[in-house]
Amino acid sequence: MTRESTHSLPLKPNDVQILASHEADRILAWQDVYKRSEQFPPVLRAAILVDSFFQFGIFAHLPWFGRQLCSLYVGMSVQPDKVFPLNIGLQVVSRLRYNARDPRTRLIAFLHAFERYSVFQSKEHERLLIAKSGAGRHLLSRRKNSKLSKLLEFAISRPVFCAFSAAAFLEITPVGARDLIRDLGLRETTGRGRDCLWSLT
Repeated sequence: MTRESTHSLPLKPNDVQILASHEADRILAWQDVYKRSEQFPPVLRAAILVDSFFQFGIFAHLPWFGRQLCSLYVGMSVQPDKVFPLNIGLQVVSRLRYNARDPRTRLIAFLHAFERYSVFQSKEHERLLIAKSGAGRHLLSRRKNSKLSKLLEFAISRPVFCAFSAAAFLEITPVGARDLIRDLGLRETTGRGRDCLWSLT
């Protein structure tokens, strides 16, 4: 039997139980770090949590899970009901830094990722304000209760959307939604016809 065929065999029930047991032990260890880090500021605590999540090897086959979990924690601590996308900040941080052997180097790398996302968020907010101001010029000659204003708020709340989702939000037909989208001067991002996606910027 070749090595490739050996690796393709499904896990036996006993193997699954052993893996589940090891995973549970790692999660308990991480929960202990979670409790002992309560005295730290939210962002520093999140850096400690995401680093320990990786070091314990929790859900190693799902590397995005720990980042999303800790991003959610920061959002709940700093901005309720918001998710803090750590992945965006990590895009500009060297993988060698947040995978380094030295714990201090790893923590600084994660803190740098949070800082870079804060800069990105500020620029994104400014960009949306400029785009909203430009699109708002189309509303000057419309009634205050025009659906265009609702469509503008809808477009601001998501990166891209289709005519069907806009129609459902505005409670009109997809054809009517497309007409309003064109009146508002929104940008066509991808797709054609029924599959077209739109965005504010």
